[in-house]
Amino acid sequence: MPSSSASEDESIKEYAFPLMGTRFLVRGEGLDEEDVRAAVELGKKINSACSDYDATSELMKLNHWPENQPFALSPILKDVLAEALTISKLTEGAYDPTVGWHTWNWRKSRRDHTLPKLEAIAKAKAATGWNQLVLNSEESTITKLLPNMRIDLGGIAKGYTADRILSLLQQRGIKKASVAAGGDLCLGEAPSGKEGWAVSLKTLDAENKLVPQHLLLSQRGISTSGDIHQWIEIEGKRYSHIVDAATGLGLERRISATVIADKTTWSDALATALCVRPDIMEKLVKEAGIKAWIVLEDENGQNQLIKSSNADN
Repeated sequence: MPSSSASEDESIKEYAFPLMGTRFLVRGEGLDEEDVRAAVELGKKINSACSDYDATSELMKLNHWPENQPFALSPILKDVLAEALTISKLTEGAYDPTVGWHTWNWRKSRRDHTLPKLEAIAKAKAATGWNQLVLNSEESTITKLLPNMRIDLGGIAKGYTADRILSLLQQRGIKKASVAAGGDLCLGEAPSGKEGWAVSLKTLDAENKLVPQHLLLSQRGISTSGDIHQWIEIEGKRYSHIVDAATGLGLERRISATVIADKTTWSDALATALCVRPDIMEKLVKEAGIKAWIVLEDENGQNQLIKSSNADN
């Protein structure tokens, strides 16, 4: 996962805080505690809208809402769902926010070390389908067309939060800033005297034989997804924490995907999508302007690299 490098520049202050089940790290020139308090409050507000771990969140209220009845959305949840559905269409469902029952099943499997039962997988598949979620932007409502549909924004909410926090800091005059959220990194203007923020890539290619070890980036989002740290072995097979809606199970191949995009909202979701569907990489280069590196393990346990056509530019 990407992380900004340590800086010897004393003008760059950094603050870390827990949010969304991970560690956020905010860095910036001129950053102070008041700025960070504002960032934390914004992060909590987004989490209360988008979390599927908090039974009182707006998302969980939507998950319990009946089908075929419009649900009134807050501006935050409307914004996240609009981005999620746009990305779902672009990725042909490789990223899909309606896989909530699949991820719920898989969390239980990882906890119990047993595979989901076929009946549970079938029920989850019957409640999955991004194109069965209809957003009415003018009325700020969303309607689930399938019964028992459960939405999971875990593949986009952290990236979205990083984008929003950086935007907040910029509004407060902190232009040269970065926000790290687990495997997602949102970068503002480059630090003074630098060409960009130094970013270290952490992928399945641990020794950086295939992917660059360092990048210099500014005003971009970068995310890495894959089973680098989160995986489990069940009945002699290794599975990723990333669920493939086609099977209802975690991905069985070892893979990591790193994506650079204009927004971290997009790099977050598209990194997950490319783990599921590496074959759509060039489509995403053409239609979303991303750069990407995919590292996957072959049958002989050797890492192979698939990189986008513009990765060296």
